[in-house]
Parts: sequence; C-alpha cells; structure tokens
Amino acid sequence: MIKDNLYKNIIAENASVANMLKIISGYGSAKFTERVLKEFPDLKIELFLGMTMDGVSIINHRHFLSLIESYPNRLNVYYQVENPNTHIKLYSWYYKTYNLINFAGSANFTENGFISNRELLVPCNGDIEQLFLKQFEISMDCQNSKINEYIKFYNDEIIVEETDETQINTQKTINSEENKSIITASNYRDKYFLNYYLRKKNEVINEFKVPVLLKTETSPDTTGINAWNRKKQLPYLKQSPNYPFSKFFPLDKTVTFFTDDGRKIEGVVRGSKDRQLEFEHNIYEYISNRIGLYEKRPINFKDLLDYGRSYITLSKITDHEYLLDFSKPAAKYFV
Repeated sequence: MIKDNLYKNIIAENASVANMLKIISGYGSAKFTERVLKEFPDLKIELFLGMTMDGVSIINHRHFLSLIESYPNRLNVYYQVENPNTHIKLYSWYYKTYNLINFAGSANFTENGFISNRELLVPCNGDIEQLFLKQFEISMDCQNSKINEYIKFYNDEIIVEETDETQINTQKTINSEENKSIITASNYRDKYFLNYYLRKKNEVINEFKVPVLLKTETSPDTTGINAWNRKKQLPYLKQSPNYPFSKFFPLDKTVTFFTDDGRKIEGVVRGSKDRQLEFEHNIYEYISNRIGLYEKRPINFKDLLDYGRSYITLSKITDHEYLLDFSKPAAKYFV
C-alpha cells in the first residue's frame, strides 16, 4: 500500500525501468501528462479517461492535442464515449510486452492525484488486460474528427493545475446573475481561451456569423466554399451583406482561428478581395468533414440542414486571433 509521495514512489520509481505506462483514470490533466513525458523521455503513455461523458475542458483538450502532436510516438489519449462513466484509477507498467506491475486506488492522473491530495494506490493482479480492452471498446481517440459528436467541450469553469512553484498564479473571480466561477490561471499555452472567457463574461467581444453558403448566390456550386469546383480555385468563405469582413479583420494580414473541435487554422482577408475570407487550410475539406460529407461534390443547403447548422460563428479574441465555432446546435461548446 502506497499513500505517501505517490509521484516519487509510483511514477519515478517505475518509469526508471519501464518503457510503457497504460492508464485508466476518471480524470486526467494534460499539464501533468506533459510533466511526466518531459521528465521521463523513454516512457510511452496510453491514457484512457473515463469520466469524459460529463464533459471535457476545451483548454485541457487542446493541450492534449498539442502534446500528441509534440510526442507523436509516445502519447495516445482516449475519451470514453459510452455510459456509464468509468471512475477506475488503474496504472499498468510494462517493459516491452512484459507487464511489470499494476496499481489501483484513488489517485487520478493529475497533479492533485499524485502530489497535492491524500491518495492511495495499491499493487494489484488479475486480468488487467481485459479492463483495458473493455475501455478501448467504449472509448474514442481524442483526435478523432467526430469526437465533438460524443463529448461536450466546456469553457464555463477553467481550473489550471500548477506544477511549477516558480510560476505566478493569478485568480480572477467572475460574477454574473447566472453563476459565479473562480478561475485559476498560470502561464498556460491556451491562454487565449481564458482571455475569451473573461472578455465574454464582461461582454467586451466582437462576435458575428458567416453563412457557409449565401442564399443570394447565383452560382453556389462554383463559388465560395465550392470554388474548388471551378478551375481548381481555392475555396473561401464569402461575406454576408450584414457583416463586411473589412470591419472585423485586418486586411492583408494572416489571422489565426481556434476551432471548437480543437484545430488551429490560418486565414486572411486580402485588400484586393475584401469580400473573401481565404484559408491556408482547405476550408471546403474542413466543412465537408464536419458535416459528414465523404464524397467530393459541392456542399448544398440540404447538407447543412441535415447537419443542423448553416453558419459559422466567429468570435474575436485579439486583433489576430479568433474562435471559429461550427458545432451542432445540440452541443454547446462555449458559454
């Protein structure tokens, strides 16, 4: 039974001899995961989170995606997408294919679980692999393009765990008629989401809608989002009469869009074509994947009707950073 110094006695002790850690945990911190990856460069981690049906912080989600991109051969993260929730905390250490030791107990894979809180982990045996196989069956890779159809990503309360005593914490209390939230923020990679949240609560933010297809367009199959269908032009979003792009975007300067499904894409409104929002990423492919259109043909209004949304909501964070929300109406990603 191990109840003291869990990080030292569980993580550090076994990471020195193992090359793989498989985890089932109710909750998990991307910040804590990053710490383990950095401190033990020979360790691979396979993390299954079991309480994700209750929702996932979009900051934590984006941080996981960033870590997977930074450590492509060392980290896999899965979210449970079927009820009931899984509150198991199981840690299995491997050297190659040989199972060295397993621990089960109360500690989530977070800094609170292994450092701050009073927790307990106990060595255990049994058919551990069956637990992981079952968890794999009811989970989805967090990078999956359809993950937002199963998981609600929220931003109504952000709690960022501190792992470095030298970092400075700032606390901001936000009051509203509907709720009161305390946000603890550090020098976090995804600080723009925190900025968005703070500014939106104070109602200091520009937000507008861009239709995927204009109803007044005379050639919807060959212009705008479907421009690729004519002379191999790049697809783009076309401004509506109510929201001129020149009012919301700096001309001829690249801006960054952070999407509700965890992507980062670049775009620009050129002075010579100030009615078009062009993207470095193929925006047609992005939209067609979101709506489940897997054949290469022009997007039409019926496709958008079937998806349940015909417009994109853009929210300004800074002069060069925006949120791009194309989530289904049933899923509320931003408050």
